[in-house]
Amino acid sequence: MLLATASAGRAQNSQRIDSLQRIATTQTDTTRAWTLTRLAWEYRPYDRTKALTFNQEALALAVRAGHVEQQGFCWMALGNVYSFHEEEGPALAAYQQAEPLLRAAAGRRLSLRLAQLHYNWGLLLRERLSDNAGAVPHLLLSVRAYEQMGRYREQAMSLNAIANCLYYEQRTAEAFAYYQQAETAAQRGGSLEERLAVMNDFYCSYLALYAKDPKPAYLRLAVEHLQQGVALIRQHPQQVSPQYLPTFLTNLAEACTWNREFDRARQFLHESTALATSMGIDNLLAHNYGILAGLEAEQQHAAATAAADQAYRNLPAVNLEDQAIIAQQLQKAYARLALWQPAHRWLARYTVLRDSLAARTNAQTVRRLTLQYEVEKKDLNIRALQQQATYQRWLLLLIVGVAGLLLAAAVAFARSSRLRRRVAEQQLLLSEQQGMVARQEHLLTQQQQLQLQQEVDYKHRELTTATLNLERKNELLLALRKELEQVPETSQQLKPAFRLINQNLQLDEDIDQFRLHFEGVHPRFFQNLSALAALSTTELRYCAYLRMGLATKEIANLLNIEPHSVRVGKHRLKQKLQLSKEIDLEHFIQNI
Repeated sequence: MLLATASAGRAQNSQRIDSLQRIATTQTDTTRAWTLTRLAWEYRPYDRTKALTFNQEALALAVRAGHVEQQGFCWMALGNVYSFHEEEGPALAAYQQAEPLLRAAAGRRLSLRLAQLHYNWGLLLRERLSDNAGAVPHLLLSVRAYEQMGRYREQAMSLNAIANCLYYEQRTAEAFAYYQQAETAAQRGGSLEERLAVMNDFYCSYLALYAKDPKPAYLRLAVEHLQQGVALIRQHPQQVSPQYLPTFLTNLAEACTWNREFDRARQFLHESTALATSMGIDNLLAHNYGILAGLEAEQQHAAATAAADQAYRNLPAVNLEDQAIIAQQLQKAYARLALWQPAHRWLARYTVLRDSLAARTNAQTVRRLTLQYEVEKKDLNIRALQQQATYQRWLLLLIVGVAGLLLAAAVAFARSSRLRRRVAEQQLLLSEQQGMVARQEHLLTQQQQLQLQQEVDYKHRELTTATLNLERKNELLLALRKELEQVPETSQQLKPAFRLINQNLQLDEDIDQFRLHFEGVHPRFFQNLSALAALSTTELRYCAYLRMGLATKEIANLLNIEPHSVRVGKHRLKQKLQLSKEIDLEHFIQNI
């Protein structure tokens, strides 16, 4: 069973309030705002109206002084008042107002106020709205800030709250890891009271686990560390609040009951009950009598009914969850005593309480979702108002700008009336000059185009002439060689003539001269063609002749081959260029 450490009621410190009120009348706005916030804190548990009034006055002073951090702190204090009085919606809204102000004031520095804000925010989500998952990110932010500032006591409180959130989310392993971190942080901070608070939550979690899964290790760990906590309290009674000892004794008694150490459990319960009675901690008395009733019933003692009656009398002092726990304990106690009528009555009451808890949980969920919807709706409204304000501001600036422009235009129009004629004359002169320049540019462009066309025509004529000369020369040499071949072979005097004819048919100078003229007319033709396939010199010439549109017979004369060889070369060239049968070679060459 998880028991929070009991806390005694705190009497209102009227002397401190009077002192703060006297000081506030003589201070400047900034200092007075801090004092009013402290006054609001003093009134918070007792007078909601005064606490809110002082906080709102402090906020107004902080706004007037332009103190951003103080404004954020005032919003956080307002949220604390609302949270204390279970007004979750206004509390969340106040925290959301505080966060950007405190963050802006902190900049890149660590901020104690920002860490406090996220801690309070996390507690609101966990304790008031049962939103454990939503509380963890805020608590983690406070943990990191407290750790960097070396405030280990506050860090331990945040880590303990995270562990409780995770435990209720049934993430037990993670929760225990955070409990251990919290205990370590409390030891580093030298806070025995905070360490005991962590130990109480941590090892009572083991008791709850034992109730679900009775492993001896869980019970052993709980008993050992609860005994350690009792020993620490007895050794250092001045360092801790007096409520810690009866709380630890109650939890230790419950552990001993489960361990069937009834005499020890009874002893711890009597001591805890005596202390709780003297301190007026009625909720702890209800738990003590509930445990005692179960213990006595286990041993079939008649004292069980008296303990059950005491538990019933103190039952209104505990919260709904604890009432359900105690009702179940009393039902089991009466059942062990075979007192079926009260056992049935307490079972019915337990069922009602359990249903009430479920209904409250559902109501909290609905309230949380409603608050989230309202917050998001307010954010949307705020953004819409901000956009509208921005639009109106820009509209006003536009109107002022247009008015200024109209005034300036009127002045400019008055001044420009004297200059219009001069400007018109200058524009006319300029347009004439521009027209003249345009005509000259047009003439120059035409001359350049004509010159380029003449150069192209000249190169084309040179290419055609060179090709025709080469063709005529080859035709002449071929005809001459044919005539000489009619002469009997016995004539040795004709061999030099045949050799000379063959040399002239294959003269490289003619080929180079042709290539020079061809590239002048068709630049990059050979380069583009070579990129498609690796072609021989003869094949390149063949492609050039095709590009010029020469017939097969003309190409045969130029290449000194038969027309049939030209057609065979065309077929091989298509293969090298990897052209399909549907593609015409001449058309393909013309498009390169």
